[in-house]
Amino acid sequence: LEVVAKAVKQLQPLKVVMNSGYLAALLSDARILVFDHKALLCETSIAHLCEPKELLSLQLRESDPVIAASNGRVFLFHRSTAAWFSFTTSSTEEELLLASLLG
Repeated sequence: LEVVAKAVKQLQPLKVVMNSGYLAALLSDARILVFDHKALLCETSIAHLCEPKELLSLQLRESDPVIAASNGRVFLFHRSTAAWFSFTTSSTEEELLLASLLG
């Protein structure tokens, strides 16, 4: 991942996280790149769901990116379905579901 991390730095990401052999980078145009130690696993964008300036944090659930936004929403990208899931932080049921997803 060290080589990948150096390459990603050249993209000037807003946020970079590493977790269990995966690296995710959030770019200023709201694209998210996820790598393992060998290759790019996915490239997606959250621009259709919120503005890049609204993004507070980036985490990884295994190799799936999780984004917290300033509007109280949490977004999970599920790579196997290639879809974004959105949760509000005000809903207890959704919080429990998100907690189960995040492990």
